Amino acid sequence: MSGPGYNTFHGADTGPPPPGMSQQPYGMYSGPPPQYYTQLPPPGNMTTVPWQMYQPGSLWTNFAAYYGTATNQYAGPGANPYMPAMPINNEIPGLNFRNPSGGIGLPPGYNYLFPPEHTVIHVFKPSTTKFPPWQQQMNPLDPNLFFKLFAPTNLTMLELMGRLGLDNTEAKMNVIHEVVEKGNGAWAKGMTFRGDDKDRIKLTLKQVGWDSSRIGVPGRKAVVWLYITKK
Repeated sequence: MSGPGYNTFHGADTGPPPPGMSQQPYGMYSGPPPQYYTQLPPPGNMTTVPWQMYQPGSLWTNFAAYYGTATNQYAGPGANPYMPAMPINNEIPGLNFRNPSGGIGLPPGYNYLFPPEHTVIHVFKPSTTKFPPWQQQMNPLDPNLFFKLFAPTNLTMLELMGRLGLDNTEAKMNVIHEVVEKGNGAWAKGMTFRGDDKDRIKLTLKQVGWDSSRIGVPGRKAVVWLYITKK
């Protein structure tokens, strides 16, 4: 493709094209002036969507225009079939960012403002943990056994349960166990939080001691280890 380049943060390049390159804007796409692209970059398949759909207006109108009308299992209704599919983790739903359009991931051109304080949490995978860690030996260096997460310390225990996939309609079945390393693959049981404990599930991660000091680097406290159940 010829013509000036396009950057999703700054918009269209304003300088001249490299020597020998055509002056035709946006390569093969005969479209509007650069200001029409302030919200969204040109789509991957630039011949299928008329430029009028990119005029400034509602973010989600432009979002739907950008993604077309096709669907796929990853991005939900309105997903562009030409875009790489984003992975979905069904075991830990909190790993997926669900946007207002029903898809996965941030809208094109948008970034996310992260909370200022996080803690580090390692969650034993339900699919690989048949028995509680304190009833068996489990290698803390085996990445196949657990998820490694950064979590905002202002999450409540109830919110954490939801983000970890603890969605049993019988609240008392949704349980988070804190687990403490003893060494040599051995573990001890720590605090327990159940979905029907209305007072304890209102506490934030920071209030129960899972704060920004729990990051597991030299001179700081150990990371938080959790074992979860919903049966």
